[in-house]
Amino acid sequence: MILQGSATEQLSTQVWEVFLKAAFSDVLLSGAAEHDGADATSANNSSRKIKCVDMRLSTAQVKELLDWLSSYFMHTRMSDKHLSSFGLLAKWGRYVSHVSFLIGSLLRGYVVKVVNGAGDMNPYHVIELVWQPLVAVFSPWLQTLATGPDVFQSAWLEADDTLAIIILQVFRDAVLFIYDEMNKVWPDSGSGVLAMALMYYLTCVATKSTADNVASLFNSELGKLPWRFLKPDLQLLETMTRVREAASPACFSLVSVVMLQVDWFVLLDNYRRHWPPELASRAEISLAVLLVQGHVHPLYGQSEEFCRLLNEAITYEWSLVTQEGFTCICNWFLQLCNPRCVLSERSSSLALGLRLLKRIAEFHSDTAWSSTVLTKRQLYVHCFVQQMCQLTYESGGGGVSEEQLSTVLVNFLSEIETVESSVTSAEAQQGESVLLVKEVLSLLNNSNPAGPWLSLVETTVTAWLRESPKSLLLVPCISAASRGLASLAHMSAVMEAALEAYFSAGQTPHSIAPSSHGWSDVLSVFQVPQLNQAGYVQEALARDGFLVLFAYLQHQLQMAQSVESDRSGDLDLMKLVLDWTTKAEPNLESDAKLILWWNFLLERAVEQIESFSTQPVVPVTGTVNILVQFIELLAQTGQERSGKGILGAIGFGRSSNISPRVRLLARALSAFLSLRVSSPDKLHLDSSARAFPFSNKLSYGGELVALRRNKAYSHYSEAIENAVAFCQDPSQTVVQVMSLMQRLVRVLFPDKGYLCDVVANI
Repeated sequence: MILQGSATEQLSTQVWEVFLKAAFSDVLLSGAAEHDGADATSANNSSRKIKCVDMRLSTAQVKELLDWLSSYFMHTRMSDKHLSSFGLLAKWGRYVSHVSFLIGSLLRGYVVKVVNGAGDMNPYHVIELVWQPLVAVFSPWLQTLATGPDVFQSAWLEADDTLAIIILQVFRDAVLFIYDEMNKVWPDSGSGVLAMALMYYLTCVATKSTADNVASLFNSELGKLPWRFLKPDLQLLETMTRVREAASPACFSLVSVVMLQVDWFVLLDNYRRHWPPELASRAEISLAVLLVQGHVHPLYGQSEEFCRLLNEAITYEWSLVTQEGFTCICNWFLQLCNPRCVLSERSSSLALGLRLLKRIAEFHSDTAWSSTVLTKRQLYVHCFVQQMCQLTYESGGGGVSEEQLSTVLVNFLSEIETVESSVTSAEAQQGESVLLVKEVLSLLNNSNPAGPWLSLVETTVTAWLRESPKSLLLVPCISAASRGLASLAHMSAVMEAALEAYFSAGQTPHSIAPSSHGWSDVLSVFQVPQLNQAGYVQEALARDGFLVLFAYLQHQLQMAQSVESDRSGDLDLMKLVLDWTTKAEPNLESDAKLILWWNFLLERAVEQIESFSTQPVVPVTGTVNILVQFIELLAQTGQERSGKGILGAIGFGRSSNISPRVRLLARALSAFLSLRVSSPDKLHLDSSARAFPFSNKLSYGGELVALRRNKAYSHYSEAIENAVAFCQDPSQTVVQVMSLMQRLVRVLFPDKGYLCDVVANI
């Protein structure tokens, strides 16, 4: 009758006061309300009112009463459209303090009876016995109601927050009472009560439709529970990680409050000792996800307490985190974290999330290498690079300066180098380095194409490579660039810089052993984009990628020799050298790279000539025609002025960009060949000859001899004399051009490491 009268809002609250005083033997009323309007004032004393801990009813009777109340209020809410939409508080407001007192008193009495009569029952079974009635009786008041598919109604409106606090306080006090009673009989069992309370919140209260005011009140009241004694099991931990995705953002606040109170790393150590490794691993993964999620919480993420927790996490050993688990952690990091973390000082709170990720990835030099470590490191580098990419898209760079981004990239490359230096297995080091560098180079694929960012990244990477001639990342960079870059221009620039650095490690051609630092290592990892080889060559030539083009020649030679037996592919490659030499515009720093092309052409020509016959005169039309063109090209290259353009054609071209030593080599080669190659049927192949077997009106020997009197070449006088003598020696046949090349390169280019293979046979 009391409930029916209250449901129609026709019952005086004094009736409730009389009823409660008569029903419970140990009730201290703070003073009966003289009129109905006093209810809201007395509500604040509800927790002080509830003193009843036992009653004369049996356990079954109390349970029956609680079940009946649960059913009554749930039916009331479900059957009334208005209450379904706005909650029970909208209609029961004036009676809330009394109803909550009734519920709280019955629950306390029931708990005392169950706990005292439990005997040797398992404490967790006892918790289940008392928890089910508690949840059932409070659910109509506190839970979001599902009224249809994906349709949810809030438990109360924001206007009823004051009344909701009364119910929530009684709910919290009931949980705390169970916690205390359990600990009295079974010490430390109260953790299970806290776990049940948190699980109830996570699974029944926290939803996508939970209003911010509802989540805030739950956080305010349940946050007062003694969470420092919580010892979550794996199910609870994994449920906590899903709230950020499954519920409204405000619902995560209580999770953050709990996180700050639990002694997590003592628990993790305990899990390692007592749980199977796979379960302990899942616990570590769940906590790591929670730390990443909590790090970005607007209220708690930057707090002193959370920063302390993150710093503690950074010192923990996360070795049980699997690669699948770390993938999940990284996904959350990329989804939630501020990309500016990569720019932050190491000691700043913003950088703590990234430092945690780095620690879990075991991205440091004191870690034993394994395939799992490799995958985690790759994921970490991917996250770091993705954050850098994101910065380039934020509001035109988001205020990020080019210098900032460049500095971060340089430091990150150096950090990768340090980590990789600790990998003892050469094969593992090579494989991991390629993967990590490939992730870094993806900046050139994914950064904002608008603005300076792509150019900045390319310039920074190539500058770092050139300044790191002894870096163990050079060969991996060549491999990664040839496999992972979408832009042919970027591919050419990065590979050229890596090749330059690789061959400039303070070594000279005559001190480099091909087996230790020659071209074989880099050619073994070099790849050519198969879909657009012509574009690749064009970009390399346009960007002075002369070393890249030499590697391309070697790659194509290997491919041609594997499928052809008539060496026709050699002629095509030799023609490429002629074409490239004509189009190339080297400067004083890069002109010596052309020697690699010339040496390649001459090697192919000599092989062709030697393979056809041992007779003094052999018709080798294709090869000789190429040599004749090559002689002309060398002669032009050796001139003091450029022969390009209209003025160049009449001898008034601009001063040559070619260095004197390269011009000297070009004149020597053209002079030597012009005396030994006249036409396809006239080749000097007789090493016993005392004179040249034919005269060549186009001989360039005079231009070589003329260098004796040129003061600009005085520094190379000895090399000139030796070259003249070698050219004028009839015993030196056309195939000895390789010997001349090797001798001159050794003398003229001791500083060019990439010419190591040219002098390898001396």
